[in-house]
Amino acid sequence: MSARDHRLIRTAVIGGRKADRPVVLPEEPHNLDEFRSRYGTDDFWCGELLGGCGERLMTKRYETKVCHFSHYPDRDGTGAPCHRPADGTDSADHLFIKRHVSAWLSGQGHAARSELRSLGRGPGDAVDFWLRATRQHLRFELRPMEYRGWRRAAESLAAREGHVVWVFGPDGPVPQDVVGRQGYALRVRCESDGADRRVAAHATVRFALPPRLVPRAPGTGGTGAGEEDSAG
Repeated sequence: MSARDHRLIRTAVIGGRKADRPVVLPEEPHNLDEFRSRYGTDDFWCGELLGGCGERLMTKRYETKVCHFSHYPDRDGTGAPCHRPADGTDSADHLFIKRHVSAWLSGQGHAARSELRSLGRGPGDAVDFWLRATRQHLRFELRPMEYRGWRRAAESLAAREGHVVWVFGPDGPVPQDVVGRQGYALRVRCESDGADRRVAAHATVRFALPPRLVPRAPGTGGTGAGEEDSAG
């Protein structure tokens, strides 16, 4: 950055530049005081998995403005360039989804491997989960793709992995292929809960009730019409 960092950065990771533990900074000063008591003040990073520069972040406390993270300035008051593509409350949702869905699957007795995927725009494009016992692949596509690109990716993924369960982000269109074939499509959204983001999946229904998100596992939460299943 050639000048002071005036962005209102809301998310960071804890543990270093390559860490995957996300946090959301509270907006209100009294909530920030509690946040600092819990997490400290010197282990927040503009992490690479956020698409960030990997540098350390400070917490900025205000009484009349929104509290936020900020880069540390150099001696001349400027900082190194940072081209992080997003810095709002939802800018770490891919990390929250990876963390909470992994924990939820584990709690349901599923051994799963998870991985962040860049589809050309950054590490928050998609999150993949592989369920070993059921040989299922879950793809959380968080940034909408144009249809032809999505179709090519879907065909390639299906050829490699077999059965793929698609879960789409809260915004953007859902391919009609999915709704037409299944009668429904799954969406995921995150909602703030202090420094955390709760993850919830729900179904957009055309004409039929969907099966369970992770079938054939007793006690696994479903995503029926009009109901939601929280993973965090």
